[in-house]
Amino acid sequence: MSTPTSDYHKPPVAPSGMEHDALPPGTRFGEFEIKRVLGVGGFGIVYLAHDHSLEREVALKEYMPASLAARGQGPQITVRSSSLAETYAIGLRSFVNEARLLARFDHPSLVKVYRFWEDNATAYMVMPFYRGDTLRQALAAIPAGVDFKKTTVMALAVTEEEVSGIGADNVQGTFTCMGYFQSLDGAANKQFVSAFKARYGAQRVTGDVLECAYTAVYLWKAGVEKAKSFDVDKVVRTGAPILPAVPTAFTPSGGSRANLTGASAESVTAVAEQRLSPR
Repeated sequence: MSTPTSDYHKPPVAPSGMEHDALPPGTRFGEFEIKRVLGVGGFGIVYLAHDHSLEREVALKEYMPASLAARGQGPQITVRSSSLAETYAIGLRSFVNEARLLARFDHPSLVKVYRFWEDNATAYMVMPFYRGDTLRQALAAIPAGVDFKKTTVMALAVTEEEVSGIGADNVQGTFTCMGYFQSLDGAANKQFVSAFKARYGAQRVTGDVLECAYTAVYLWKAGVEKAKSFDVDKVVRTGAPILPAVPTAFTPSGGSRANLTGASAESVTAVAEQRLSPR
């Protein structure tokens, strides 16, 4: 895919509502001009953009994991720490591979990717812009609301980052599954989150990618100590135990990881089975 030339013009005063290191309105990438932010997730920012060549509105997604990287005075992305560089690079490769794969297909069940390219130490993909209601708007349009005590909703890959955008009141009582949650009630996790927010800002949300990067350091440490060597093959053969003080809610005896509501995996399953069982 060809790379649109970036023509970045940062206004003297950033417009109100600018956050999450988002690009300001008016930023140009070749024929694409940023209009506003549509949504922010744990791994990227989606903008409404105008395609000046084809005179149409498009959705432009930028790889921007806020827990791993930040933006300076221009469009360039900088990794927050050298220790996070490999994790950032892995995510970037995954983003590009996903865009490349989706660009090969044209199916109503898959999002269409018009263009994708790498620039500014990150990557971008351009997709169709569909007008419609957000989940928050759809729920607000239901007069009686949705009673999640009667309607079981199971969500995958929904963490505090997504909940902050959807609104906690709109998802209270639903179940979700993810490899890590910022709100896990464990001493190691509380210390981890507290230190992260103290350094990068109270509004920042930790995620599973950051947790894996943090955990990997302790896993390697445990392996080296048991193998008494830095040799990778020796560490692997030794098979170090996975019991370091990582930011999770697991216990050495095999305790259960908590979900957003603090309930154990067993209790979530029991409630779900009760609700879904024939009456």
